[in-house]
Amino acid sequence: MEFLWVLAKRSATVLVVSISLADTVGSIARTHGDSMQPTLNPGSRGLSGIINGDVVFVEKLSAPSFKFSRGDVVVLR
Repeated sequence: MEFLWVLAKRSATVLVVSISLADTVGSIARTHGDSMQPTLNPGSRGLSGIINGDVVFVEKLSAPSFKFSRGDVVVLR
């Protein structure tokens, strides 16, 4: 019983930290749509279930300063 309690507490801690990091620092996303080709290529799942295409890290720390330059990829939701 104690093992399950420790496991539940650690799982909850990892979940809270992961969500906090994803909200403030950034997250990983799969590209979709043709608007950024050939720089970013949309992915699809092959027969093996592996995602083909580009996976990007969506960084959120510099967004408040809005100091983007030519060639930067900006993601808006």
